Amino acid sequence: MHYAGWGAISSANAFVQTPMQFYVLRFLLGVAEAGFFPGMILYLSIWFPQAYRARFTAIFMTAVRSPP
Repeated sequence: MHYAGWGAISSANAFVQTPMQFYVLRFLLGVAEAGFFPGMILYLSIWFPQAYRARFTAIFMTAVRSPP
């Protein structure tokens, strides 16, 4: 459901005609995306062992692809 709302808000940006509509949709998009970062940090902390956690969290935070 979360991604459906995000997708709907993102798609609605194509129909913006006034600055106020733009500001409202950007605010709503921010609300929809607000849970992504903490959720990814939680997911990384559960998925990776403690010895690798800092490395993969840093890679996620800098948006750098880890080497194969």
